[in-house]
Amino acid sequence: MIVGLGVLSAAAVALGVYATLSEPSESAGPERTKLGTVGSTEKTASRMSDEERMAYLDQNVTLGGLEASPKFAPDGKTPAPGLLDVKGEIENRGEETLDRLTIMILPLDDDGQVMGAYPENITRASPLGAHEKRAFNLVIPAREGFSGRLRHKLQ
Repeated sequence: MIVGLGVLSAAAVALGVYATLSEPSESAGPERTKLGTVGSTEKTASRMSDEERMAYLDQNVTLGGLEASPKFAPDGKTPAPGLLDVKGEIENRGEETLDRLTIMILPLDDDGQVMGAYPENITRASPLGAHEKRAFNLVIPAREGFSGRLRHKLQ
């Protein structure tokens, strides 16, 4: 019987220790516990209002090297008719993690007029962390009259 009580006591102590350690720490804030992080403590732009988020994107997120070229089949030699390969690099220079970032690709004609709008969530696979730089590659339809120039908009 003493052995049985010893096992129960050990289990109770273990449960008590777990309960104590997993209770929120008063000084750590709502997302921290004495055991460590519960979920992500990184700031994310999804907690911002739409106005704050757009201001953050304008001030901290840059897109460079945006270019379009004909899309090729996997052999690298055969053009894929009707498709353009759009490449660029996105950089988050701020302190927030972006769990949703859409780039709107706007191809231009010879007169500088927008020929279409092609949105793509470039954070679908993983969020764009603070101070992270990442290359991206998108495929959009090729349109007759495309000048080779692109505009973009971040959302």
